Amino acid sequence: MNATYKLDPDKLVYFTWSRGFRPGGINRRGGVPYDADFLVNYEVGFKTSWLDRRVRWNGAFYWSNWKDFQFPFLGQNGLTVITNAGNARIRGFETDWQATLAPGLTFAGVWRSPTRS
Repeated sequence: MNATYKLDPDKLVYFTWSRGFRPGGINRRGGVPYDADFLVNYEVGFKTSWLDRRVRWNGAFYWSNWKDFQFPFLGQNGLTVITNAGNARIRGFETDWQATLAPGLTFAGVWRSPTRS
């Protein structure tokens, strides 16, 4: 689900909610099964332009709840083994900007918060 609202032609705020899963299965070596994992994701953000679109600034807060996270690792004989590693929570903020100072002269940057769980 996604909802957006334009404050004006150059400024937009949005909210996204999504849910997904990966099915479980059986590992190739030893036939050991692993369960499905489930993810619920939320994001709130903004996309803006300023000064006749010479400056752009976007940002988003995000958080995800991951249940029964599937973790792959290299097992014996080079075969990948998948196991359920428990639950995880991912939270953070990211922002990017771009400024055109003169024709042919543009500065840009990105910042992402360290992931929190």
